[in-house]
Amino acid sequence: MTHASQGQRRALEQLREVERAAGDLLAIEVVREPTAPGEFLELNVTLSCADLERADGGLPLEERESILILIPANFPFDLPKAKVVHDRFATFPHVQWKRSLCLYQAPSTEWNPSDGMFGFLDRLHLWLRQGALGQLDPIGAPLHPPVAYLGDGPLRIVIPRVDTPLVADEPWFGTAHLRIASDVRADIVGWSPFFDPATPKNVAAAVLLPSVFPYEFPTSVGELIGALSERGVSRERLFLTLQWAVMHNEEDAPLIVVIGTAMRGIRGGEPRQHLTAWYVEPVCAWGLKKALDKHAEDEETRAYGEKIEELVLDWANVAPVAWCSVREDRPEIVIRRDRGAPLSWFEGRSIEIWGCGALGGHAAEYLTRAGVAKLTLRDNGVVTPGILVRQPFDDADIGRFKVCALRDRLRRIRPALEIEVSVRSILTDPLHGATWAGGSDLVLDTTASGAVLGLLERRWWSSDGRRAPVVSMAIGREASRGMVVLASPMHSGGLLDITRRMKLEACGRSDLTGFLDEFWPGGPHPFFQPEPGCSDATFVGSAADVSGLAALMLNRVAADLGAPAVGISATGHFIIQPHIENASGAPAASFSWGPDLLSVDIHAGYQVRIAPSAWDAARSWIVRSRDISGPDAETGGLLFGERDDAAGIIWVSELSGPPPDSEGSAERFVCGVEGTAEMNAEKRARSRGSIQYLGMWHTHPSSEPIPSSTDWDGMRRLVKTAGGGGRPLMLIIGCPHAIPMLGTYVFRAADFDLPRGSILIRPCVVQVMN
Repeated sequence: MTHASQGQRRALEQLREVERAAGDLLAIEVVREPTAPGEFLELNVTLSCADLERADGGLPLEERESILILIPANFPFDLPKAKVVHDRFATFPHVQWKRSLCLYQAPSTEWNPSDGMFGFLDRLHLWLRQGALGQLDPIGAPLHPPVAYLGDGPLRIVIPRVDTPLVADEPWFGTAHLRIASDVRADIVGWSPFFDPATPKNVAAAVLLPSVFPYEFPTSVGELIGALSERGVSRERLFLTLQWAVMHNEEDAPLIVVIGTAMRGIRGGEPRQHLTAWYVEPVCAWGLKKALDKHAEDEETRAYGEKIEELVLDWANVAPVAWCSVREDRPEIVIRRDRGAPLSWFEGRSIEIWGCGALGGHAAEYLTRAGVAKLTLRDNGVVTPGILVRQPFDDADIGRFKVCALRDRLRRIRPALEIEVSVRSILTDPLHGATWAGGSDLVLDTTASGAVLGLLERRWWSSDGRRAPVVSMAIGREASRGMVVLASPMHSGGLLDITRRMKLEACGRSDLTGFLDEFWPGGPHPFFQPEPGCSDATFVGSAADVSGLAALMLNRVAADLGAPAVGISATGHFIIQPHIENASGAPAASFSWGPDLLSVDIHAGYQVRIAPSAWDAARSWIVRSRDISGPDAETGGLLFGERDDAAGIIWVSELSGPPPDSEGSAERFVCGVEGTAEMNAEKRARSRGSIQYLGMWHTHPSSEPIPSSTDWDGMRRLVKTAGGGGRPLMLIIGCPHAIPMLGTYVFRAADFDLPRGSILIRPCVVQVMN
């Protein structure tokens, strides 16, 4: 009765097909059936190697090589194994246990089950051909690291986190600094040379060689000592290095011995250290320490130390080496799996996150994994049961400040990450601090707070402190759409400024109506209260929804930061979930802008931001006026945009020329009113209120842009008409020296409410324009 599986029978059938077609190139010599279900089908085959080209240093192939092929029961989904029946290949790379051939570097991706034994034989032939040429590790390819076989005891893990010291022509002796992560894991976080007085507590002994070891490391302590001795490390020097290390550890601690060999890197390049770690039981580590008593002055103590040393040497002659599993994390060895990804921009940078909930919490984790150097987390919220459905917290965090729970979570991902937390209101700290950006390289705001955006906008222009790039991320009420904006330090405005720009872009495109209704609805906006009557309004969405949008928005911003365009100081993106996009046909959209032209009215406390398109329109109207009425006639028109009294900003987005009933002469300009109401209504409706009447502009063709008495009288009448509650803007363009100059003035009722005979002294800022 055969115990061969269907897959094993298929493998044998395929091999026989090859044998029939190949003549004497391949012969099946022996077939050993499995004696029980699940065992290997063993096949001894011989392959002709007569025609393979040889090179010095290549595999010592014979004319025919005998290969043992082991077919697993789950073939072709499990990979066959190949072994040789001799030790001639034992010192070559990609050979384990002296006889096992490592044909695939990444079996899970390189092995194709549909190729069956035909593909396997092709790979075996390729391996033998490259081996004969000495190219199992070809020039420019990664070196195959040696192997240290783990013992039967508990799995112990060592993770090197820092690069090794430089190893010159002689072995390097010293210690590796350990951070003990658990009973079975230690991380290497530093190095000290032998006998360094600054050697800390908790260290491993370390011997780093400038030479290579066999590809299969010794399995006994005696063999290891012999291999080290052949490479210039005497037994006495090895034991002194081990004893120096145990002197810096706790009395009952085990000892880890790190052995480095020059066997990592790219063939043909400068080799780097391949690290292995040997675990020495606590009793043996204790013996190494006590053996130092042989140097004592007291005869009895000295004799005791010598006896202990004899026991340690006897142990070393027969004990197996308990190799640890070494998982590399050294920068010089490991290539980051996110290399070249957009988030690589954040690596090594300091980031502030304002708001650590649905968006900020997930973004903090992405940034932690991306390799930021420091995170500052700001949020005064507390973890509650309801938020666990989508925020990165767990049941044990309920009742804790979000920033504290998030800090602990992130440190479980990267224990060495520097994290600062603040539970103060962001409106107080940092927005009322000396410098709102601190020392960060970027500020990420996920609060969805209008107050935060408004105060940041005021600080953006009114404070002298250092600026940093700022990003705002927001999502819609059903977590189907997102919006992310970025302002560079050179931009004329902050996040509120760019959010307004995004609104105007959405107003101008019918295919973006979904975003317009989501973020700037024209009427009452329905809101969701998870605990009706006693909780803040929020959105509806799952963890997958918010984490996905957070990732997409963060990638968009990182791409902008990584490849800044000339003349661009701000960017914005509308993001949409794929299932919403497919259902509605609404696209995502991206925008970029340069800065506005800036002016300031220090008397009224406003910064005036003039869109370049509006300034260009004003210049066009001036040229037209010169052509029609001559160079000395004043001209002007109406200003349209938006005023934010909290932020102290006036945006001039559009302007008109003189209405038909206007009057212009060298002495004055009187702005007409014909058609202005209709013009204002159209702009207000088109922009959902973000572009509307602000005031007037006019020129002083041959004088400074300072209000004349006529200008004052006109603005007094305008304020009075508005019932004293308006704050109209006057923009004057003067050209006293053929160079355009700009003055902006915001008027209010108090400017005209003066006792008879009083004089108002009003400071003016006049700006030379291009």
